[in-house]
Amino acid sequence: MNAVIKIPPAPSPEALDHFSKQLSYETDCWDVQDALQSGTPGFTLLDVRGEASYRKSHIPSSINLPHRHITEEILLNYPTDTFLWFIVQGRIAMEPLKLPYD
Repeated sequence: MNAVIKIPPAPSPEALDHFSKQLSYETDCWDVQDALQSGTPGFTLLDVRGEASYRKSHIPSSINLPHRHITEEILLNYPTDTFLWFIVQGRIAMEPLKLPYD
């Protein structure tokens, strides 16, 4: 038996619920690309990977802010209506952030 089939799949209703909820925390990279190309994306894209990974490749217009440097003080520099999306290591999975003053 291998790791793929070792754990049986969830019943279809549970899987549907899981992946439906996932869209509340992640977005599709194509949707991000379209929004950025529109010129008015409505969000700020923070790349929280290390500086070396960011220098190697990154999404144009993203801001490098390695996760170890994220503090409440830094986040308070963004206007209260800023919608932040994070790019995390190894995938273009983005998570919205509720700023500390919300």
